Amino acid sequence: MDALSVIFIGGVYLAACAIKFIKEPGSLTEIMESTVKNPAISVIAAILPLILGLIILGVFLPSYAVSHADLLVTVLGAFLVVNGLFRLWAVKTWHAMIKRMKKRKLVHVPMVLLLIVGIVLMLIGAGTIPLS
Repeated sequence: MDALSVIFIGGVYLAACAIKFIKEPGSLTEIMESTVKNPAISVIAAILPLILGLIILGVFLPSYAVSHADLLVTVLGAFLVVNGLFRLWAVKTWHAMIKRMKKRKLVHVPMVLLLIVGIVLMLIGAGTIPLS
């Protein structure tokens, strides 16, 4: 699988999540609250992005300087690793962020922005937006 395929799949994932949470705005806070209440699910929610990010970094880090697509995938993989490590090591901070998100009935990232990022990643992965 090449870098553009990984970018396209990441874009599809982000766009699908954004559309779901735009249609049902309160569901994200409910999902996250139930995730942090159950310690087993909380650990799984931390380990999955960590494993996926490490796999992506293991595959694309040696060739990050070859193309811009490889560099973008490497950055996305590094983001997933940092996300997983944050959820594993800063559990109290992560839980406090979720509680604040529920109190304010807001999300940290506007879902319309997430949809735009997903669409842009899909266009990059499909080759419509070339990376020079």
